[in-house]
Amino acid sequence: MRATVGVVRATVAATIMAAIVGELVRTYPTDGRPLLDHVANYFSYFTTMSNALAAITLGIGAWYAFRSLVDPAWYNFALASVVTYVTTTGAVYNVALRSASTDQDGWANEVLHVFAMVFLIGAWLVMPGKRVLRWNRVWPIAAFPACWLAYTMIRGSIVGWYPYTFLDPQQPGGYASVTGYVMLIASFILAVAVAAVAVSRVQPSLTGIRSLTERIVLRPAVAEEPLTVPATPRPAPGSGSGRRSPGRPLLRRLAARSPSASIGYHRSRRALRGERHRVRSRAPVARAARPRTASTAPCGTVHRTQMYRGRVPHPR
Repeated sequence: MRATVGVVRATVAATIMAAIVGELVRTYPTDGRPLLDHVANYFSYFTTMSNALAAITLGIGAWYAFRSLVDPAWYNFALASVVTYVTTTGAVYNVALRSASTDQDGWANEVLHVFAMVFLIGAWLVMPGKRVLRWNRVWPIAAFPACWLAYTMIRGSIVGWYPYTFLDPQQPGGYASVTGYVMLIASFILAVAVAAVAVSRVQPSLTGIRSLTERIVLRPAVAEEPLTVPATPRPAPGSGSGRRSPGRPLLRRLAARSPSASIGYHRSRRALRGERHRVRSRAPVARAARPRTASTAPCGTVHRTQMYRGRVPHPR
C-alpha cells in the first residue's frame, strides 16, 4: 500500500514539474522580455510558486512512502499548506481569470490550474494515516500568501510589473481596489485552511471513502498474520542482566495492523507496553528468608532501638 502511494506521489510530482517547465517554454516567445526577466516574472506568479511547492512536497512524500510506514508529523502540515495554496490558485483562475485569459489553454495550463487542485484535494480527503492538526496551524498556513503579497507589491513598485491585473494600483480604483481584492482572497485562503485542518481532525470512521479503502486494502493484508509475543526468559537472581523487550519488529507488525497508520502507531505502543507488563508480571522467584539478627554496637552491647522494638529482651 505504501509503495503504491509513493508511486502515485512521484508520478504526480513529475507531471506538475513538467507542466511548469512546459508553460515556461511556451510563454517565452510571446513575452518579449529577456530570458532572465521572463524567468523572474514567471516564477513570481502565485500559480507557479504554489505548484512548485506542491511538486516538491509530493516528491518528499514519495520518498517517505518508500522508506517508512508513516509520514512524519511536519509532512501533514506541509501537505495541508500546499492543498490550500493550489486550491486557491485553481479557484481564482477558473472563476475570475479563465474568461479574461487570451492565451491558449494547453495541457500544462490545465495541469497547473485544474489537475493539481483536484488531485491534492482528493488525496487530502482519502489519505490514510493523517495526523491531527491543531487549529492554530491555520495562521502559519496563511503566512506564505502574506509573504508572497508583500514580495509582489514591493517588486512591482520597483520594476513596474505585477503578475495579476487586480494587484496593479495603476488600474481604475487604485489601492482601494487592490485592498478589496486582497481582503477577498485572504478570506478565501483562511476558509480553505480551516477546512483542511477540519478534515485532518475527522476520525477515520467518519470518512466513508477512507474507511472503505482501509477495509479493502489494509486489513486483509495482515488479517491472516497471527500476533504472538515471544516469551522473555527471566534472568537468574544476582546475574544483573536486565529484561529484554519484544523488540521493534513486533511494534511494526502492530502498527501495520491498525486501519490508520498514525492512530495505529500509538495503539501499538500501548499494546506493546501491555505485553511487556504481562510478561513481567509473572510470579516472582521465591527467595530464601533471611534470618533477622540484632545489630550490635562496636562495644558489643545491643542497640537500644532493638530493645524497644522487642527483638531482643532487655537484660535485667
